[in-house]
Amino acid sequence: MSHAALVMTALWAHTATAHADMDFVPQPKMTVECGASGCLVGADHGCVVIGTHTRECAWQSVAAAEAGCGAWDECKAFVCMAGGKFCFARGNAALVPTAPGSDLQAYTKSGAAAIEY
Repeated sequence: MSHAALVMTALWAHTATAHADMDFVPQPKMTVECGASGCLVGADHGCVVIGTHTRECAWQSVAAAEAGCGAWDECKAFVCMAGGKFCFARGNAALVPTAPGSDLQAYTKSGAAAIEY
């Protein structure tokens, strides 16, 4: 393998590790709506697909959401139901208060701008 190929391989491995180790900030009593960027969809990044119409990307635990969203540049946050049973990918980090009695909680990537993308 050439020197350039080794450097690129090392750079890719470092980037993948850096994204996977992304820190998330819990946002109690806050949620992130889909907004203009839309809910992130598809079965990539370890997602399970929720809803046949929306095909919304979801993970079945907070840990899985941290790993999947952390490795996905377009994912800026995720929103979980009580206990982290289902966590939904979001393409923005615009926080809004949850409705009274809601069990949703947002997690935003450290440094993610809280604006619509």
